[in-house]
Amino acid sequence: MESVVNSICDVVMPVHNGLTYVRDCLESLLSCTEDVPFRLYIIDDCSDKETSAYLQEQARRCPQVYVHRNDRNLGFVRSCNLGIQLGSAPYVVLVNSDVIVTPGWLSRMIRCAESDPRIASVNPFTNQASNINIPMAPGANFYAMDEILRRHSPRAYPDVVTGVGFCMLLRRSALEQVGLFDEVFGLGYCEESDLCMRLTTSGWRTVIADDVYVYHKGRASFSDRNDRYKRNRAIFDERWKEEYLRQFEAFRASDPLRPSRQLFAVEQRWDPIPSMRQTYREMRAAFWRRDLLRVAREAVRGLKQLPKSKRSRVTPQYVAGLTRPGRPRITYILPTLTVAGGVLSVVQLVNELILLGAEARIVAWREYPEIYDWKFLHQPIIFASPKEAETNFPESDVVVATHW
Repeated sequence: MESVVNSICDVVMPVHNGLTYVRDCLESLLSCTEDVPFRLYIIDDCSDKETSAYLQEQARRCPQVYVHRNDRNLGFVRSCNLGIQLGSAPYVVLVNSDVIVTPGWLSRMIRCAESDPRIASVNPFTNQASNINIPMAPGANFYAMDEILRRHSPRAYPDVVTGVGFCMLLRRSALEQVGLFDEVFGLGYCEESDLCMRLTTSGWRTVIADDVYVYHKGRASFSDRNDRYKRNRAIFDERWKEEYLRQFEAFRASDPLRPSRQLFAVEQRWDPIPSMRQTYREMRAAFWRRDLLRVAREAVRGLKQLPKSKRSRVTPQYVAGLTRPGRPRITYILPTLTVAGGVLSVVQLVNELILLGAEARIVAWREYPEIYDWKFLHQPIIFASPKEAETNFPESDVVVATHW
């Protein structure tokens, strides 16, 4: 295996199938990490032949990429431990294959770690991760979110109770003290929380690099997520529940991530219409199933939700502040964001334009929650009506309006 001269970080990426996600992740790692000498260890956990062939081709093309294929499926936790042990750099970062990183992400995370020798674990902000997420702002893509944080973050590097394993930088000397992931957690979930509790109770810090944002597609790793989480959470609680709750209450009270989240604050106004539509759909579905008790429950739930029903008031000035300059601004108009072939084609096209560097986005005046099971690389702008869209339409170089 070739070595990378003066490598200061080993990047470990476990892979089990999911070729589309893997491609996006690997392409971003190779194009956005040019400012740090690193070695990428891909642990192929018995993927299908198409995924394995792609990984082997990348290893042949890129000298810093090394692929280790497991003889049998070891699962996420054991594959992470194996990847960590393959390298020797002072830092190691674990990256899920459903992550897309941003330019300069790793150098900023290492800068965070080197700001205090007690920092053992570093996470970036992301769109989807427990307690450390910042949802993408209306009209913004994840690259723009990262740019805003890079320019305006106070670099306070606030402490969090436990890190999240989707993209986690670890100091190797700390791992040598407390050990790697506990393989009792099997195929995954809670293993990183257990590791962070071992770190913090040993005097180390787990923090957020508050000037970094990466995209996390989320829920792409396991099909049995809920059952696996419940089992592993029971193991975690047996070990750490009291100490975890103590730390978490202090974290929630201090709210150290608020300044970063406030950078993307948008005015809210009361709007009951989307909540009423959703309640109607749930009641109708229950009625079709002849579940009258469920109909009543959904009606009560909908009534309780009405006072909390709010919609963002998005102005052209707000969107302009989240738009990277010097890039084509392309806006697609859809009357309804719903799960339909034409809509999904537009979503896919906008995603690809964003990956190519454009400031592409979708504007609509109706949405259904299930559409967000599809992975958006930006947050669509939802106006209350065509009239509001006409008044507050974001500045654009190209506008594409289509029935679907």
